[in-house]
Amino acid sequence: MDHTENVFEDRRFLNKNGYHSIASISATINRDNSKNAYTLYECGLSISDCNRIIYLDIDSDDGMDIDNSLYKLTNIIEVCQNMKDFLESKKEEVVQWCKDKEEAEKLKNKEKKNENRN
Repeated sequence: MDHTENVFEDRRFLNKNGYHSIASISATINRDNSKNAYTLYECGLSISDCNRIIYLDIDSDDGMDIDNSLYKLTNIIEVCQNMKDFLESKKEEVVQWCKDKEEAEKLKNKEKKNENRN
């Protein structure tokens, strides 16, 4: 008889519609209700893109493990937020870079056409 109960699950695709990869994030917490359970909650976090998957065990064996797991999750959240903030601050620069690159390519193609005519 299975004594494991899923008590938390959050799954999301990481890309907007129209992007080709199946990047996703999944967090699950299962409660082990058996009398001889090693841990009350089995917690995991999985993050994947089209080529790689990472899986993190989020320990909850005792109070110290939970404190460390909360510390681990806080650090993951903070690093992701810092990266997001940085990329948001560079969005205009990236858009301008793309426009400049496109213009340079058009100019290069125009010069190539002129060379071929001569």
